Amino acid sequence: MLKFFIIIILILLLTICNILNAKIIINEFNPYPEGDEPEWLELFNTLTNKASLTECMLCDASGCRKIPYLEIPGNGYLIISVDTTALRKARKIPAEALILECKLPALNNTTDKIILRKSDSSKIDSLFYDLKWGIRGISFERRDWAQPANKPGNLLPSISPDSATAGYQNSVAIKDYDLQLKLLANDSILVSNTGRNSVFKFDFNIYFDRNNDGYLNNEELIENELIDSLNPEEEKSKKIDFTKVMSITSKRGYSNISAVVHSEKDQNSKNDTLRVPFYLSYNKSTIIINEFMFDTDSMMCDFVELFNTSSDSISLFHFFIEDNSSVKSQINNPDIWIAPLSYVVIASDSVIFQYFPELTGNPDVTICPEKLNLNYNGDRISLIETNGAIQDELEYTSSWRSLLKQKNISLERINPHLNSNEISSWAACKNGRGATPLFENSAIVIIDTALKLSAEPNPFSPFGNIGKNCIITCESTFSKANFNVVIYDAGGVLMRHLANRKFTSSPAYFVWDGRNDDGFILPIGPYIAVIEATDADSGSVKVSKIVLVIGK
Repeated sequence: MLKFFIIIILILLLTICNILNAKIIINEFNPYPEGDEPEWLELFNTLTNKASLTECMLCDASGCRKIPYLEIPGNGYLIISVDTTALRKARKIPAEALILECKLPALNNTTDKIILRKSDSSKIDSLFYDLKWGIRGISFERRDWAQPANKPGNLLPSISPDSATAGYQNSVAIKDYDLQLKLLANDSILVSNTGRNSVFKFDFNIYFDRNNDGYLNNEELIENELIDSLNPEEEKSKKIDFTKVMSITSKRGYSNISAVVHSEKDQNSKNDTLRVPFYLSYNKSTIIINEFMFDTDSMMCDFVELFNTSSDSISLFHFFIEDNSSVKSQINNPDIWIAPLSYVVIASDSVIFQYFPELTGNPDVTICPEKLNLNYNGDRISLIETNGAIQDELEYTSSWRSLLKQKNISLERINPHLNSNEISSWAACKNGRGATPLFENSAIVIIDTALKLSAEPNPFSPFGNIGKNCIITCESTFSKANFNVVIYDAGGVLMRHLANRKFTSSPAYFVWDGRNDDGFILPIGPYIAVIEATDADSGSVKVSKIVLVIGK
C-alpha cells in the first residue's frame, strides 16, 4: 500500500514539475538585429496566474547567463535585452510591457540553440534556430505555445509590419478558431483548420466575379456547401467547376473566381477569401495577324501588326508571338490593350521608331524583350494567348518573297476575313514607306461583310430640348441577329454598354442619350459606337463602327 502511495506522489510531483516547466516559454527572439537594435528575447507566461523564478539561467550552445529573478503576470510578456534603452528606440514596445536589462548569451548569426533553465539546471524550455529560416532584422516568433518550439513549422519569421511583436501577441500565433484557404492546384481549393479548436457548421462558397469589381453578391454565387465540422489540422479540398462558370458567361479573358469560408467564430478574416484568376479563351481569330515585316536590312526590324476584329477591348498582357524556333516573345507590358477594330504592333527592336518616328511614344507599339526573328526564307508566326490557346497562326514559305520587290516591304492581309495561311490572302504593302503599322492596310480589298450604319442626328446634344438623343440605325443581311452595342471615347475607354445581345431583325435601332453607364452626360466631343451582330441562324459575326459626336 505504501509503495502505491509513493508511486502516486511521484506521479503528482512529475505532473507539477511539468506544469511548472510549461509556465514560461521562449516566445520570440531576434538573434541578428539591424542598426543599433540589440539582441533580445521575449518570454511568455502561458498560465493565467503570475509565474516567478529565481536564479534561472539563459543558455546557448557555448554558455549560460544567470538571471537573478523572473516574475511575469498571467498571460504576460517579459522582454530581456542587454540594452533596454536602445531596444525601446528600435522597437514599438507597449508601455505596460515588462523589460529586463540583463546580459544574454551571444546568439550566433547562423545557427544556435536557446535554453531556459531553472537554478538546478533542469530545462524549462528550449529551441534550436537556423537563420536560413528567416531574414536579418526580422524576429523569430513561436506559432503555438502549446507545442514544442522545435516542432517543424512552429518557429517562423514575424509577418508583422514592424518586423517583430515585442510585447504583443505574435503575428504568426495560432488562433483558437481559424479557417484558412489555399490554392491546392489550378482547379482545387483547400480549406484548412489552422486553429486550436474544431469548427462546426460553416459555409464554403464559390463566387464568379462577373464584372471584376471585387465585390461579391448573391447573384454571383455559383456554389455553396455547408461543412459540418473540421478538426484542428484537418483539411478539405474542393474542385472548382469551371464548366459551370463557362455556362453562365460570355466574357472572355481574365476574370476572378473567389472562394469564401465563413464561420461566426473565426478570429482571422484575412485568410478567409481566396481569389483564383480564371482565363477563358477568346474565339479563334478574334485577334488576327494583319501585317508582318520579315525581309529586312540593318535599317529596319521585323515586326508583327495585330488587328482586333471584335467589339471588346482586349488585354494582350502575357500573350506570346512564337516562330518555328519555338522562341516565344512575351508581351510583358500590362498596359498593352487592343481597342475594338484597332491595331497593336509587336516589334523586335526600337529601330522601328527611327523608320517610323511618328510611332515614338505610342502605347500601341511594344518592343519584345526576346528578339522577334522572322526568317526571310520561311517561318511560322503564332499568336498565343496566356493560357496557350492559339489565336491566329500562319506559315509562310520562301515563295511568299515573290510578292516583295525589295527588302523592308511588309506583307499586308488584304482582308481580315480571309484565311491566314493562304498566300492569296496577302499582298505587298503599296505605301511608299514600305509598311503601314497602326494604320489601315494599303492593300486592303473590301468584302461586303460589314454592317451599314447611320445615325441621326449626328452631332446631337443631350443638353438641349430638341435632338437630345441619337438614333443609330443598323442594316445587315441577317434576317434576325443578336446585337452588342458598346460606346468608347476617342481614347478607346469604355463609356457605355448600349445593348447586350439584343435580339432583333434588320434594320435594328439603338438610342443613345449621351450618357455613360453611371448615368452622367458625357463631355462634348467624338465617341465611337462599335456594333457587333451575330446571325441567329448561322452564328456568323459582323462588326462595324460609327463616330458619334456630342455637340453643344
